[in-house]
Amino acid sequence: MQFPAPAALCALLAALAAAAPAPESDLFSAALLPKLTKQHILAVAPASAECTDPELIRLKECRTADQALPAIAASFERMNVTTVGEGAALLATMAFESGDFMYNRNKNPGTPGQGTKAMMVPLWVQEYARESFPEMGSGNVTDDAYAEKALKKVWDDEYSFNAAAWFLQRSHLSGGCPAETSAQLREQGATGFLLYVKQCLHTTYEDKREQKWCLAVGALKPQGMAMPKECSA
Repeated sequence: MQFPAPAALCALLAALAAAAPAPESDLFSAALLPKLTKQHILAVAPASAECTDPELIRLKECRTADQALPAIAASFERMNVTTVGEGAALLATMAFESGDFMYNRNKNPGTPGQGTKAMMVPLWVQEYARESFPEMGSGNVTDDAYAEKALKKVWDDEYSFNAAAWFLQRSHLSGGCPAETSAQLREQGATGFLLYVKQCLHTTYEDKREQKWCLAVGALKPQGMAMPKECSA
């Protein structure tokens, strides 16, 4: 058997390395968010193409992709969300929790003070409202009237669509989402999203939630970047 010369062997190894698929973590850590468009939003939240319920429109709960786009883009800029891993997790969470941006408050079981497009529990809605509006002052977290007052403060699009990113980036200061979660989302693909769901959202990792995440990754990833294997089933 004839072995390649050292120079030829190095060239061969380099070519093989270039041709081999990058680990999922490497793909995610290198993937930056594109400029968000209406098409990105609709790919993840197709029902946001229109709002048809007059009551949800009157209450400014249901928001279309056209209405959501500037609020989400501003939130990502404000909270320094720059990668596909972070952006996909946040966009998927908002779409999943709010029924494609149809709702702004919890409907089942109808917990007072639970809402925003991230459907945060009252404790975190209140923390978010106090940080955003210091004049809110402290209150009894179990008081329904105070809970509703806090939700009303962060009801508008600027705050409602920013809640998910705020919780990811800021809630660790009060014992919420662990500080390392952003890095996990940036670098660990589906594993990072699973950790985010478990550590931050404290909820079950169900198929429909993962499907939203896969839609978000597919919409936001750079051309040529492979989809995570979890999204190929």
